[in-house]
Amino acid sequence: MTNNNNNSERQFETLHEEGDVSFLGYVYPSPNEILGNASRTELYRCRTCLSLTRFPRYNKALWVTTNRRGRCGEYSMLLYRMLRALGYEKVRWVVDWADHVWAEVWLGEELVVNGNGYDSGRGRGSRGGRWVHLDPCEAAVDNPLLYESWGKNQTYIIAFYVPSCLGDKAGRSGPSPKSNSIP
Repeated sequence: MTNNNNNSERQFETLHEEGDVSFLGYVYPSPNEILGNASRTELYRCRTCLSLTRFPRYNKALWVTTNRRGRCGEYSMLLYRMLRALGYEKVRWVVDWADHVWAEVWLGEELVVNGNGYDSGRGRGSRGGRWVHLDPCEAAVDNPLLYESWGKNQTYIIAFYVPSCLGDKAGRSGPSPKSNSIP
């Protein structure tokens, strides 16, 4: 990116925080945005100068770090991938369909999984470990009740967990999650 582009992105982020942009909707990602696994691209219009800004929702860790731009979806995915790269095998990505995403990591003794692939309930295994909430956007660690103060009506909360015994064989391409690189 050029320095001029970085300045315009910073200006966009400031305008977005101040409410000076209008969300126009979603558009199909450009060929370049698709390279970063963008699932969709948000389109905004500045209320002052009427210029358009694209906000691709990247799903590749390298693209998020290179572009230095994202929100909860990008940063929680990045945290998830970093934890896996650091050797944490029991990591899950949690989606609240009311519009937020975070990560959780299993800390403590071995996670006991029943025959259906679920933990023993309420986030606690039968051997003393537990899932710990991590929200990179809010700089929150082990604060799962944080969202109650937001005034949002949480709807469906789903955690995606791939046990390490499946993670390396579940159609992944690239290095194993135990390697020290982030694809």
